Amino acid sequence: MKQRPMWLPRPPPLPDMPVYLDSPLAIKATEIFRKNKKHFDDKAQDLMASGHDPLDLPNLKFTPSTADSIAITESREPSIVIAGNGMCTAGRIKHHLKHNLWRPGAVLVIVGFQARGTTGRRIVDGARTVKIFNEDVAVKAKVCTIGGFSAHADQADLLEWAGHFKECSPKFFLVHGEDNAKQILGGMIKDRLGLDVHIPVFKESLLLKPREVTVVPPEVPTEPEVEPSLDGLHNILVDMEKAIRELKGKLPERFALQKDGDHDMERIRFVAEEIESIVSGWR
Repeated sequence: MKQRPMWLPRPPPLPDMPVYLDSPLAIKATEIFRKNKKHFDDKAQDLMASGHDPLDLPNLKFTPSTADSIAITESREPSIVIAGNGMCTAGRIKHHLKHNLWRPGAVLVIVGFQARGTTGRRIVDGARTVKIFNEDVAVKAKVCTIGGFSAHADQADLLEWAGHFKECSPKFFLVHGEDNAKQILGGMIKDRLGLDVHIPVFKESLLLKPREVTVVPPEVPTEPEVEPSLDGLHNILVDMEKAIRELKGKLPERFALQKDGDHDMERIRFVAEEIESIVSGWR
């Protein structure tokens, strides 16, 4: 057996507690990596040759089903939970935040960049409360960040990648990222590489043909919005009442069998907010 590589620091031992990988997508991705270890880089190969498998933690447990995930939140034992969604805006991480973010003894480790306007960004920026499932949850857990694990290419990587297309001179569309970052990257692609860049705006349409792009700007309303009549408001309320009755009829069975009514609960909350907005307008 090879000796432990000198470049690899020995990590402190983890406490004897379960480590849950609570993300169906991450579980499937991990299985793919396990089946393709021959493609790992040299450092990972050396690590495995020394007897340390990075994908085989002693206490690692997979929780693919909804019931498995619910069992974590119901447990009172200490544990480490790895949940997906990097911005804390969807998926099972929202349930774990709802049940643990208000606990002073909990620790939240956020890995990677948090985009502006997301729940993760608000937590990192020091918000005292955040809204999760339309409920205000206090942030009393200890929050830590690790910024070196992002899988996204940075500005230098994107410029290097774009430089390989100089001969064919394609048109670049920047659709991901914050506005200021897109403007800076677009300017660098134009100035350094001499390539054409377009940054679409909200509700703008692009008609793409070979070597041809037609930009259709967002439609501008030609007439001012007219407040709905009392008859129109009445019809809206009737539709809402119908939607509520349908949801009430299906929720008991859904919750009894699966305990997973997130989608329906979001619909109920949406209807409630719409009703409140209408009532507020009449006051």
